Order: sequence, then C-alpha cells, then structure tokens
Amino acid sequence: MFSQRLSLPTVIDLCRMLRHQISAGLSLHQVMTQQSQRGPGAVRSLAARVSEAIRGGRSLSTALDDEKAVLPPLFLSLVK
Repeated sequence: MFSQRLSLPTVIDLCRMLRHQISAGLSLHQVMTQQSQRGPGAVRSLAARVSEAIRGGRSLSTALDDEKAVLPPLFLSLVK
C-alpha cells in the first residue's frame, strides 16, 4: 500500500487532538481508535495501525517506528 507523508497542518491537528483528548482522560488506545473511525481522512489509516499496535502491547514510540514514511522525522523524534 502506498502512503503519503502527512501535511504539516494535518500533523499539527493530530498533535492538538492528542493533547486535548488525553487531557480529557482518554487512553492513547481510545484516542487512536476514535480517530481511526471519526478523525480526518488523512489520519484514519495511520490511527488504525497505531491503535492496533498499542492494543497488541507495543509502545507509542515503537508503533510509530513503522510510520516513518507517513510522519515527519521531527514528530517521531519528539515522541521518542
């Protein structure tokens, strides 16, 4: 499957969404599952893959290691 790197505005929106929903008390798995179903179209497939990885016991950092083609290097570095 061919994936494109997310645009900067999309990554910014993803960061804001993560901040707000985690601050509201949702778990990371809940946030990613919700975004895979109702999030912006560009984020849905990424969120679904990350949600499945987290559900499988992987950390966010290792789940995002598989997403190097989709997420900018700075975002990945900040997560680690």
